[in-house]
Amino acid sequence: WSSFAHIADWCILVTRSDPDSERHAGLTYLLVDMHAPGVEVRPLRQITGEAEFNEIFFSGVEVPVENVVGEVGGGWQVAMTTLLHERGTLGFALTAGLESQIRKLIALARQRGATPVQRDAIAREWIGLQAVRYTNYRSLTTLMKTGIPGPEGSGAKLWWSEANQRVTKLALELLGPEAQLMDDGSYWQHQQLRSRGNTIEAGTSEILRNIIAERVLRLPRSR
Repeated sequence: WSSFAHIADWCILVTRSDPDSERHAGLTYLLVDMHAPGVEVRPLRQITGEAEFNEIFFSGVEVPVENVVGEVGGGWQVAMTTLLHERGTLGFALTAGLESQIRKLIALARQRGATPVQRDAIAREWIGLQAVRYTNYRSLTTLMKTGIPGPEGSGAKLWWSEANQRVTKLALELLGPEAQLMDDGSYWQHQQLRSRGNTIEAGTSEILRNIIAERVLRLPRSR
């Protein structure tokens, strides 16, 4: 999946520049002009009806040598640094977005008259949000001290992706039978459908759990 490739001017491409290399060796990190001849973008229609994600096909695309980032053959290190910065800072944006969602959920609960069980579930999500906020502060401290984001950002993304699914599901429970109807104004129905991709995009939950286990908790590698 390549998010928003259909509107992007540039993309990152990690290529195997040495065909005789194995695993992480022999990879080169390139910047590719999305308008170059041979670049084809095919949108992938989602369950929401939108197409944020895309397939990209490269047919005889030529990339100038000045578009190499880092060293030829050193693309794996550049790619890992890119992902660290993505996940290291992504937690702040995701947490802010989820706070907005939970506030909307609280307003809906007051409007619809939530049950004690539903109110308890909403309270747990709010408490979890505060805990992740402090985890983000720890990540920011690491970034300020070292200039390199730590692996803690994977925890924030993992928690957000599953919490957002729970929050949107709670909203549909509050809507009751009305949740089965969907039109242009069906905010929570759309959010629930879109949330199904949260545990896949920007690192699946399974991959993130491995990262947390190995790089945060220092547990033995599972493979």
